[in-house]
This record gives sequence, structure tokens and C-alpha cells, in this order.
Amino acid sequence: MYDLAIASRSALLPSGLLFRNFQYGNADEQDYVRQVFKLANKKAARVHVLRNDDVPCGFVALAIDDFNKVPSIIIEYLFTSVPFRKLTYPDLGEPPIKISEYLIGQVLDMATDIAAKLPLRYIALQLATDRHEALYSQHGFTRTEGTNWMSLVIPSV
Repeated sequence: MYDLAIASRSALLPSGLLFRNFQYGNADEQDYVRQVFKLANKKAARVHVLRNDDVPCGFVALAIDDFNKVPSIIIEYLFTSVPFRKLTYPDLGEPPIKISEYLIGQVLDMATDIAAKLPLRYIALQLATDRHEALYSQHGFTRTEGTNWMSLVIPSV
């Protein structure tokens, strides 16, 4: 059974089980996850971890910051552990979807809920690589011309 929950600060320590239970594609990716977890430990972001039967599959780290000079939700990092990449899961949606797609959908839902209470305008992210643009585009994100930023106006309720 899948469960999405905010990671505790202790779970985000480099010596913690969460960090050690993820499988990384390379050392750079592992280093970046370490940086994101440090950011979250300083309370500058929240890490929402997706688990299946208590096995961590991936996470999305979110922060509140300015984008286009207005308060927005920033996707600091979206990560899927190596064994779960490129696979679709019927328990996450119909038709079956990838973990990354599920996490983006959850971010959209959370953003709508939060924006009903706080004056937030966008969900924004910096692309790690151009190959990720298609994934975010299919969810309505558009690229800011001449940058590696993508954004989406948070739907109003």
C-alpha cells in the first residue's frame, strides 16, 4: 500500500535510514539528495516521501519562495529511487502511472489546497536537464523563455 508523508528531520540525516534506503543513479545524484535533505533539515523545504509497504520509492521536496516576484511553491527536487524508475504502477492511478507522475499530481493537489489558504501564485521548478521538460509539460508547466525554469499557475478552487 502506497503512502505519502512528510519525512521527519531525523529521517533526513545522511546517516538516517531514508537516505541509505534510496538507490542512486550516480554519486552526483546522491550528493544532490544529501543537499536537499540538509535544506529540509534547516526547515527551508519539506520532503514528502512516497513509500510502498514501508519501502521508500521516491520523494518530492517543496519550498515556499518567490518566483516572478510573487510567493510560489518551488519544487526543489523530485526523485525516484533507481529500482522504481521507468515503471508504471496500477495502484497509483488508472491508467497505471510512474512514481514521478504520481508525485507531480500530488504536488498539484497540495498546491491547490495551500493556495486556498495562502496567497501563492505558481508552482515552479528548475529543470535538471532538458529531457525532463516533457514530463512537466504534460502536467501543464511551461518553460520561461531563455531559462531552465518551468512554472504553472496554481489552479484556483
